[in-house]
Amino acid sequence: MNIRADKVDTEKAAANSTPWEMLRSEFESFLSGQGAGESLAGLQMVSTPMDALWDNETYGTWLAWETWANNIPIWGPVYQPSAGNRVTDAYIQVLNNIDVPDVADPAAKKRADALRGEIAKINDQIGNLQDQLGEAWMKFDAGQKGLPPNRRTSFDSWYAQHYGAKIAGLTTQMSGLMGDFASASNKAGGGYQSVGQAILNFNNPAFQMQETDQSGAQLSYRTWSLQPDLKSWIEEVKRGQASTLNLTITTHTKTESKTQWGASAKAGFLYGIFNFGGSGGGTHLNVDTNETDFRMTWAAKGFTAVRIAAGQWYSQQVLQTFKNGPWLPSGPFGSGAAQPYGQKGTFALQPVVIYVAYQPSVSATVDQKTYSEVKTTWQAGLEVGIGPFTFGGSTQGSKDDAKWDDANRSFTITSASEHPQVIAVLNNVMPGN
Repeated sequence: MNIRADKVDTEKAAANSTPWEMLRSEFESFLSGQGAGESLAGLQMVSTPMDALWDNETYGTWLAWETWANNIPIWGPVYQPSAGNRVTDAYIQVLNNIDVPDVADPAAKKRADALRGEIAKINDQIGNLQDQLGEAWMKFDAGQKGLPPNRRTSFDSWYAQHYGAKIAGLTTQMSGLMGDFASASNKAGGGYQSVGQAILNFNNPAFQMQETDQSGAQLSYRTWSLQPDLKSWIEEVKRGQASTLNLTITTHTKTESKTQWGASAKAGFLYGIFNFGGSGGGTHLNVDTNETDFRMTWAAKGFTAVRIAAGQWYSQQVLQTFKNGPWLPSGPFGSGAAQPYGQKGTFALQPVVIYVAYQPSVSATVDQKTYSEVKTTWQAGLEVGIGPFTFGGSTQGSKDDAKWDDANRSFTITSASEHPQVIAVLNNVMPGN
């Protein structure tokens, strides 16, 4: 079967967005009914199916922290991770560019500003080394796979030989500067005390932990909390003690939304709600929502909102206090070279909730063309993506189940996967509240 990506024109994109907007509207109503009471302005639907894998015993914590909590998504109605754009980097850039007003000692402020710049440079050097060593370790480790286990070099030994001394030296240097900075910021007084404490907390090793990534590298990361614990929640689902999911759209479902994506609200849903071939690639197909008996239901045995909270290195209060600056004239925000917040801002969004479902199913009555395409693709052993969920792929050993009703153009597909799937991500539209 020849799978190719669709070319999407403006008219087709508008039609493609309708079922997605219906699903989002229904999901927003579902969340409101649960009484969470939080703003849904930053809600992003998942259009490329993603598994929640941070229950992995080896690298699960790293995966949760660095690929979900610490990732600033691309602005828009669809969740898209943005490689290299980290919450930690954006947060400290904001702190480092605040031109703290109303200080008691201007000379101490000048000294604290200078030290803040030196600390930022060292932080950048450490960050760059850590980024480099991850790739370097993977390359080195791949090259020793053919060796007997007793002749392979461990990550700790390799790290000590190639990067340990450099990073340790920079860390020692920064530790000395931090003491001077604490003294200067306290002496400056006024707002500098809160900004200074936030910067000290950001660099405090007590608010960091060593975690293992997918390559086996072990480095220190600023801590996050994701609750409930994914593994414990899956066990609750299996015991029948968790909340369930049920979202139904029909030809009468509204498309209004509480999100605030502006002009990009519709443009983000470029592709049809069906995806054949897996992983967001392959062929996309829309569905005729005007069909009289059109109906789609997304359900799941388990549903939860995984709430993300930054560790003690983070201060939302400082961001709120200085949400309008003032900014250092020499910095990117003060000079106008960049914006701290907003659609094009350095710190546009921050993930706060990941909505996940366990063993989801989709039941649908659709137009004949869509029904035939879904059934043909399934019987060919290919994956079928429907909204945020993916099913099948029998060539890869999937145990997912499908039931077909040709006379009524209806089907039900159910996942048997042990991995929960992500439905949507809720972000704080920064600087948050």
